[in-house]
Amino acid sequence: MTMIARAEVEAAVHHYWGVFASKAREELRKLYAENASVFGSSSKRLEPVRLTWIRRDREYMASPARMTVRLGNIDVEPVGADAALAAYNMTFEAQEKRIVSAMAGRTGHEHLANARVTHLFIRDCDGSLRILHEHISAPVD
Repeated sequence: MTMIARAEVEAAVHHYWGVFASKAREELRKLYAENASVFGSSSKRLEPVRLTWIRRDREYMASPARMTVRLGNIDVEPVGADAALAAYNMTFEAQEKRIVSAMAGRTGHEHLANARVTHLFIRDCDGSLRILHEHISAPVD
């Protein structure tokens, strides 16, 4: 296999957010490695991707949420021949996102301005890029 190219990683990042915003559940799951880990924007600890899928499915995919994503410049660093790190800022908006609380489920608005995202991509045996690790954080206002 050849090293992962910068353009390939940039395309993977854009594809990921397009799939997320279009709420394509099964396609989204295929973009992660089976053993992926995630630090979400509101995570208190590292989670296995399976737990993240359940939460995102409830909050975004199965709700009336409409999402908008605007990406900043994507910095790409190769990590050996079969991995690359993508780091970038983004703005994320979700209207009518499901919010689950102790009281009841309701919908609300989520806005992450200047969120920081890091994705570690690995090349899978079929040649496609998969996310092995994801970290999303947002500055405190």
